[in-house]
Amino acid sequence: MTEKEWQDFLAEVVTPLFPNGFSVINASGQWQNRMSHRITHEDSRLLWIATPENRDLGHRVAIIRDAYKARFQQQSVGLLIQTGCEAF
Repeated sequence: MTEKEWQDFLAEVVTPLFPNGFSVINASGQWQNRMSHRITHEDSRLLWIATPENRDLGHRVAIIRDAYKARFQQQSVGLLIQTGCEAF
């Protein structure tokens, strides 16, 4: 994916769902293809969203994951939801 494709994804999918903000952390990823079992290394991005828990949080995150998988032909997209205290 190009930087423009990533920025378009953020603008079109993520920002409308989380307009209060988020952070993107560049990372180096590794994953195993489910079919070929080959190990692949690739540049990755962690999308960090700090938001109050609410009824539609899971739905909004699912929209992002599904859109990412479809747009960038991914088999899976990792997800970690952690509760805690936050303040800005």
